[in-house]
Amino acid sequence: MRCVSALVAMSTILATSGCAPDGASAFVIANLRVPSSCVLQPSGTAERFATGTFDISPSPGSGAYCDNPYYLNLLVDSNLRANAKDAIGRAEPNYLQVKGAEVHLMTVNKEPILFNRDKKKPPLPNPFSNVTSVTINPAVGGTPSQDAVTVEAIPLEYAHQLDSFVGKKILAEVQIFGTTIGDIDVNFKSFVYPIEICDGCRQICESTIIAAKKQDTDIYKDACQSDLGEDDQVCIDPTC
Repeated sequence: MRCVSALVAMSTILATSGCAPDGASAFVIANLRVPSSCVLQPSGTAERFATGTFDISPSPGSGAYCDNPYYLNLLVDSNLRANAKDAIGRAEPNYLQVKGAEVHLMTVNKEPILFNRDKKKPPLPNPFSNVTSVTINPAVGGTPSQDAVTVEAIPLEYAHQLDSFVGKKILAEVQIFGTTIGDIDVNFKSFVYPIEICDGCRQICESTIIAAKKQDTDIYKDACQSDLGEDDQVCIDPTC
């Protein structure tokens, strides 16, 4: 919900009126690179990706070693400032509780992708929603508060229908939504992220990992046991 307010009130969230100033109160900065510690670092100095890579191999029923969804680990800013009423013991209303996200998968020309391959079932919805849960602290002074929000951008059943895009890029438009402790709905500015689809580009043989460990060479992200085959995370094939 939006409202028009006098300029004198534009610097704070108007808890009494139940409205936020015009403009995005929260937005996505980037897709974060998961560090070797396997713990996301939601800060302005964290490493990030300009574009993603998703290995959809193998096809269903052929081993399923890389058969995983694609996740975005999004660095987000909240500009909601603290507005508690200390005199009456009121809880801080501008903690922002992220509830979920709507994802729209598109071609690079921003045309919706149809997921209707199984003629015995209804088409998969696009856009679609998924649930996530993060609470973001209020901003401190003029410095936004930052946190990481993980979104399942390409569920497994959608990945199975992206083989026609191998060697190409698709777009994932993500619209995060949440509610403040003060019960104000907040829609983030939408975030559009390009993802290159490949077949086998993130696969690595288990024997290669074993050999590398014997040589004390680190294979990035193997220790996190995610085995997703996305971005710089490998997908381990135990058969080679």
